[in-house]
Amino acid sequence: MSNITSDNAIRFGTPCIAGTRISVADVLGYISAGDSLETIIANFPELTEEKIRAALKYASDVLGSTSSAVHEIPAR
Repeated sequence: MSNITSDNAIRFGTPCIAGTRISVADVLGYISAGDSLETIIANFPELTEEKIRAALKYASDVLGSTSSAVHEIPAR
């Protein structure tokens, strides 16, 4: 997952969106708070829909989900 990186020098190795200090957990928090992809991208222009989806996929993989359908957000 090239869109997700972990570097001990950035946020103590917390998985982040590549090229940013925005963690996967941050993205999940915004989505769980009800923010839309458009709102997240407006607030963090360095993010793209692809990068947000990579964060969701990473979280799903880490949690061991076998079905991405539960986490699917319709493409626009």
